[in-house]
Amino acid sequence: MTAPQHLLQAFFAKATASFHKACAPDVPCQDLSFALAGQRIRLRIAGAEMAAQIAPAFEQLAAQEALSPALTVYAWDARRSDGLLPPPPWERTGYFERGNLRGYSDERFSLVYDHSSDVFSAVDCLENVGHYWTRDASRLPQHELSAPLRHIFQRWFQPQGIFVVHAAAVGRPEGGLLLAGRGGSGKSTTALLCLQAGLRFAGDDFVLASATPRPYAFSLYNSAKANGATVIWEGGSQATLPDPPRVPAGKVLAYMNRVYPDRMAEGFPLRAVVLPRRTPQTDTQFERIASDVAYRTIVPDTVLRTLAEAPFVFRAFRELLARVDCYQMALGTDLAQIPRAILRILDNR
Repeated sequence: MTAPQHLLQAFFAKATASFHKACAPDVPCQDLSFALAGQRIRLRIAGAEMAAQIAPAFEQLAAQEALSPALTVYAWDARRSDGLLPPPPWERTGYFERGNLRGYSDERFSLVYDHSSDVFSAVDCLENVGHYWTRDASRLPQHELSAPLRHIFQRWFQPQGIFVVHAAAVGRPEGGLLLAGRGGSGKSTTALLCLQAGLRFAGDDFVLASATPRPYAFSLYNSAKANGATVIWEGGSQATLPDPPRVPAGKVLAYMNRVYPDRMAEGFPLRAVVLPRRTPQTDTQFERIASDVAYRTIVPDTVLRTLAEAPFVFRAFRELLARVDCYQMALGTDLAQIPRAILRILDNR
């Protein structure tokens, strides 16, 4: 069911007005510009605390302000009464419920409310305006700090054939690979060991990817999460961690742009997709697999975590995986072998 477009247009106008009311003299508006997948994005944030919460994830993509940004996103919270979000027109909209998510999407508009993080995201793909709102920015959970605005980017980039993938990405300027798998598979540890070994880092949990005109991965966030016991946290990175209450037991969050600023990558051509899995064996081993095997592992997880439109992701991934090599990698306990195995894949030997 398609919602009456005038109701959605009115909602976006009211939401923009709410943002401007939140930017009172004592709540300064901070404008950030960054280059994402070849597009200039303008992020307007009301309040220093909201900026401190969501801006670090994009630091590696900072760019000079564009006079005419391709997309403008307004971000604010409701700790001031002036910052309340106008009621979305759910009652007049053919919305869906998916787990903790309530949403609506058509060719022009996308609206999503995530109950688990208390974040509302919306984008108007015709006017190229997005809204990102929560009741209290200081209470945003760790998974939102590491990957803010992802629902907005997922929908806005779709007409360009670019989609958000639940995967890490590492490589060299001339070519890299995606590390994909469900939580606990070892993709984050693998990516961060590769970063420490000298490879470039384009993302730990979510990246942008496209299949045409050639397979390519674009950096989206510089945040990384891993077990606190892993060796990647040497070199002073403890200074980048959030306050301890935000970190679940056994996990840490850091911004790699502050730890390895010279090893960030805006993106690179994709040569392979690798599916890592932890094993108790000592040695790390890998083998080629059919693209269908990789497809069945990656696609359901990506659709679930990004709220992507399934038919679009199905087609895009089919095309992407048909044009790159696919591998399964059994991760051994000798961590030094892991980045060496990734280098062998990149060198195709």
